[in-house]
Amino acid sequence: MYLTNEEEKAYKGESGLLKEWAMKFLTKFGDIYSAEKLIKIDTAFTFLPTPQAFESEIYEVLIKSKLAVPTHCHITGDPERNLTRVTPDRLKTFVDMGISLTSTCAPYMCGYCPTNGSHISSVESSCLVYLNSVFGARTHRESFPSIIASAVTGKTPYFGLHTDEGRKGNLLVNVETELSNPSDYDALGYFAGGIAGIDVPVFKGVTGRVGLEEFKGLGAALATSGGVGLYHVVGVTPEAPSVKAAFQGDKPEETVTFGKDELEEAKEHLSTHGPEEVDYVILGCPHLSITELMQVADLVKGKKVHEGVSLWLLTVPMIRWQAEQMGIRDTIQKAGGNITTVCWSGYTPTPKVVATDSAKEAHYAPAHYPKTDFWFGSLEKCINTALTGRWR
Repeated sequence: MYLTNEEEKAYKGESGLLKEWAMKFLTKFGDIYSAEKLIKIDTAFTFLPTPQAFESEIYEVLIKSKLAVPTHCHITGDPERNLTRVTPDRLKTFVDMGISLTSTCAPYMCGYCPTNGSHISSVESSCLVYLNSVFGARTHRESFPSIIASAVTGKTPYFGLHTDEGRKGNLLVNVETELSNPSDYDALGYFAGGIAGIDVPVFKGVTGRVGLEEFKGLGAALATSGGVGLYHVVGVTPEAPSVKAAFQGDKPEETVTFGKDELEEAKEHLSTHGPEEVDYVILGCPHLSITELMQVADLVKGKKVHEGVSLWLLTVPMIRWQAEQMGIRDTIQKAGGNITTVCWSGYTPTPKVVATDSAKEAHYAPAHYPKTDFWFGSLEKCINTALTGRWR
């Protein structure tokens, strides 16, 4: 890999121990993928550093250093419910490093909005696919240490989704059925991800509203059943004004159809079809938007969550504050619902039957709770289940 004079000095340790570690990590990372050089990044999105992830000497230098680029962080917990492993003193340390405490898996909902064509480094499969696809930013499917190395140096290896060639579509998905709510987009993503693998799917025929909530679920599901880091929606996303543009003038390597049957099959696959009596309804994987919380508030206003059912709504700390200012949080709490800012897996007692509108949750949660049954469906159906206690 070609290194500039400045990069070479850092590699040799002339810029300090931390930059030496970071540069050596990035060059090894790039060599695996035959990257020709390093390029500058504008921003980064990362998990918070932990001592377990680094040699002690590197960690101690890291937490006393200022990062080279604006950096945002993943979920930090929920101090209101004592669901956090990060002390206030430690959070201050991260702020001093230059890390913005967005504290969510979906930072694009609270100000992290990299521009079209900008190079970034990002963790979180559901986040990076959103940033790549909806904003047109450019990032690899990164590891935690590589992002810290990039944030330290302001550099990342140039290959894959950072290149024009790496962003060319491979799989054409002809959508031939109506997608009537965000959970339908989850099902579409789950179907296409299983076929695409790590390729770039291109969706043709998507009609109607495609907004934050639809993009959020589509990308998360694509990165769940497959390893998709970028998708294009023809006529909607920035790099796909046409089918020709999405495939950069080439023909698709494969074409599949997503119709009514495929939609129903994907939904059926995401449910385990256990008992209809539900004890947990969990929404917000990735985190819920303010629009979704408003929908929930409308559906539960003046009603009560069924006895024996726990309704958990997972969202961004900033959005929870917004919901409080709007009176939405009060409406939901009076109905018996809870709003938190964590991932529910690992914090929840073992449920018997869960209802969710998230393909990602329905896919991954059984690994945490192998004796739990799951139902997958729309937000409206899940809230109705919370109110009635049954999946109908």
